[in-house]
Amino acid sequence: YDQYYTRFFGDSGFEGTSAYYVFDTGGVSFFSLDTEIPLQDGADPAQYDWFAAKLKEKSEAAGYRFSVVYLHRPLITCGDTGALLTERYLLEPLFEQYNVRLVLQGHMHGYERFTVPLGSRELTYVTTGGGGGAIGNVDENIDREFCNQRTASGAFNEALWVQVTQSEIKAQAIDQTGAAKDEFTISLQ
Repeated sequence: YDQYYTRFFGDSGFEGTSAYYVFDTGGVSFFSLDTEIPLQDGADPAQYDWFAAKLKEKSEAAGYRFSVVYLHRPLITCGDTGALLTERYLLEPLFEQYNVRLVLQGHMHGYERFTVPLGSRELTYVTTGGGGGAIGNVDENIDREFCNQRTASGAFNEALWVQVTQSEIKAQAIDQTGAAKDEFTISLQ
């Protein structure tokens, strides 16, 4: 149990707290953020300050390539949950400045992928919340202003397979039958 818990929630080898932390592999920094406490209005300035400082530190390290951020509550969704827009607009300048290429999020029980313009490049957001719970309505809030940036969605159970190479991030959303329901590539050039 201790090894399992430590792998997911941090301990030696992870930098941060049990609620938010970072680890590195192959020049990629993986940041886990705690979206259960709002970052807005200074509600959790310690987490925001830690994140900004660590992104800067990691981006200046030899061999740094890019970062991936993962969190529970979505920063952007057209589904049947709220979108943390204040946090999104607070974090996106950091995502742009420090080369965050992929944001993985949950909470909404379904699948969504967004391609969002971010300065001179694009940022990919993936809601991968179909891991086994009851599937929600992925289109409940389809009239939100940013839903035109959603490039794929589906109401199905899934797992996300991700492969990182020197030149790209490749991913597939695979449903419970083993079928690829969505595939995408993020160029790292």
